[in-house]
Amino acid sequence: MKNNGGNLYILTAAVLGLTVGLFASLVLWPARSAEISPRELSLDGQNSYRVLIARAYAANGDNGRAASRLSLLDAGGSPAALSAQAQQALAAGRPQEEAEALARLAAGLVGDETGASPTFSPSFTVQPAGSATPEPTLSPTALPPTETAVPTTAPSATATSTATATAVSTATAIPPSHTPVPATPVKSATPPPASGSHFTLVERSTECDRALERLLRVEIQDSRGNPFPGQGIEISWQDGMQVFYTGLKPRAGSGYADFLLQPGGIYNIRLVAGSETVAGLAAPQCRAADGSLYEGSVKVVFREK
Repeated sequence: MKNNGGNLYILTAAVLGLTVGLFASLVLWPARSAEISPRELSLDGQNSYRVLIARAYAANGDNGRAASRLSLLDAGGSPAALSAQAQQALAAGRPQEEAEALARLAAGLVGDETGASPTFSPSFTVQPAGSATPEPTLSPTALPPTETAVPTTAPSATATSTATATAVSTATAIPPSHTPVPATPVKSATPPPASGSHFTLVERSTECDRALERLLRVEIQDSRGNPFPGQGIEISWQDGMQVFYTGLKPRAGSGYADFLLQPGGIYNIRLVAGSETVAGLAAPQCRAADGSLYEGSVKVVFREK
């Protein structure tokens, strides 16, 4: 006759252990799901979260949904944070569509907050490659008056030439306290070839203003005259070439971009989407009321045909 007592004890112990384990896991120490808020993500995780929201916004244009999702990041979901990430993405060589999506979302959120055209307060400028010393960031607080009005309809070739000539002529008339002096010419790079023209130049002007010293200010408008974010601007000079984008400073306007010019440099620009090449851009030499010399700013406006 076989003795099954030992096996019975083992089976009983296994059943009791399983019962106690289930009771402890379900009653005493139940498992709780670990939900992490987006604001608790790492820096890289928050960057990825913003990119996903920006790409969804680019697809559906739903400002409300995008704002709701970004609110989970607290301050990390602000237009300023989106603009900063767009600039960092460009500097790090990230895909262009990623930077454009972030810039468009930042511009869209600013438009919702203000309900009007944003005021001029740029806080970042693109530094040309090969610069020996970093340039200070400019932080003007108000946009100076526009020299010439932009026509409400797409101008013809003759009208465009007239408007451009008028803008240049008007801009040279600076206040009595500022006396322009001739700039020393510097050799510039050969203008890059145009790849079709989808935008036309409607304004090219210069201005003597200490707050805008050596700043190239570019505004791009759609065919209805509205700001056009996410547009690439190709700038070339004697030692190189770079691309910068509108919409990275939403409070300055979603169709606005700027570039810090080097002393005495001469530059050429054209739009990546296609435009004429605007050559020979240089900061004007200006004289302040106290007699000191400084370099002013250049403004260029393009409009979609």
